[in-house]
Amino acid sequence: FHAADTPYTECPYLKAIEEKRPATMEIFCNGIKSPVLVSVSPIFDEKGEIVGCVHIAKDTSQLKIIEAEALTRSEELRVLYEIISKIQQRLDINELINTTIAELKNLLTPDLIMFYLLEDDKLMLKAQSGGIKEEEKQTGECLCSLAAMDLKPVYSTDINSDERCSLIGCKTGGMKSSVALPFVKEGTLIGVLAMAWKEEQALKDRESFFEALSGGISLALHNSILYSKIKNHAIELEQRVSERTDELQRMVNLMAGREIRMAELKKVIKMLKEQLKAAGLTPVADDPLISEPFSEGEIE
Repeated sequence: FHAADTPYTECPYLKAIEEKRPATMEIFCNGIKSPVLVSVSPIFDEKGEIVGCVHIAKDTSQLKIIEAEALTRSEELRVLYEIISKIQQRLDINELINTTIAELKNLLTPDLIMFYLLEDDKLMLKAQSGGIKEEEKQTGECLCSLAAMDLKPVYSTDINSDERCSLIGCKTGGMKSSVALPFVKEGTLIGVLAMAWKEEQALKDRESFFEALSGGISLALHNSILYSKIKNHAIELEQRVSERTDELQRMVNLMAGREIRMAELKKVIKMLKEQLKAAGLTPVADDPLISEPFSEGEIE
């Protein structure tokens, strides 16, 4: 059972004999290719002496696999929660992008991160971590553009032998495994996130995680873009109100200036009228600005 002539010190058999009671332990030794849960129950004679033992062994390799998968899923959920909860608090699009890169770098430890937004049918690089600079990508170029065209994540275990990876930037940077995540809202592409590692990654085993990550970032990014549009619209409205206010103030100033000029004109006309009276003359018509008609005879 132990594939050895000497007792296996980790076997519960020794513990059961020593303590004279059942013992259970999970063991893994050279003679067993899988982890085994071993239970040993001593058999006693009428004098209470141990005359034998019953061994029951159960292969726990499948349980270990299930346990490892559960731990992986739990860790993925924790990572998703930390990333999404933090970026959802960022309404400014630049803050959102920088926070996303910082959280991904901290929790997933990629060697390269590139964050693109779609502008005029091109993927424009907005931020990156890793030293490789590509300002823009055309449709059909590399994994990022394929993700943008298909609106679904694209995975590559080894980009150096992957014909889909047509650009040399990541390859010359020493990267090996890569994933490109599209940001999509209601069937419309918003942008693409690319991550790459120098060590090979089992990316296909984490498809559900990356899809959830893509969806969460897409929603936060969509909300940030809407916020930016609303903010810009509010600024435009404020500018228009300011312009209209200035225009109204100008009109008020013009009207006020007109009233002042009219008052001055009335004073001049009144003075001329008094001068005519003093000279014994009478104007042809009454002054429309000063409604005080003359009673004396008109002069031609």
